[in-house]
Amino acid sequence: SSGADAMIYRPEETISELSTILDLHPGDLVLTGTPSGVAMQAPSALVQRLAAIFLSPGARNRLFVKKQLDRSQYLKDGDLVESTIRTRDGALDLGSQRHLVQ
Repeated sequence: SSGADAMIYRPEETISELSTILDLHPGDLVLTGTPSGVAMQAPSALVQRLAAIFLSPGARNRLFVKKQLDRSQYLKDGDLVESTIRTRDGALDLGSQRHLVQ
């Protein structure tokens, strides 16, 4: 399930907690987690072991970041993100927002 009822913390709890450390304003977008099928992909265990033998930590990190940037799943300029938060029964409906990635 990808609805608000599947969230670990309810939207009102998240917004309440965040508002203690951030100034939130109408229209602010709050991304709260990582859905299944995220873009980041760790190298296989074998590749990690080989990299640990042959590459310095800094070189491993640079290579990892470079490989991640090649993945098409990450958001890029021109992508549209549409977010809707509501419970299935409609008791909680925070509406929808659309944002163009720039």
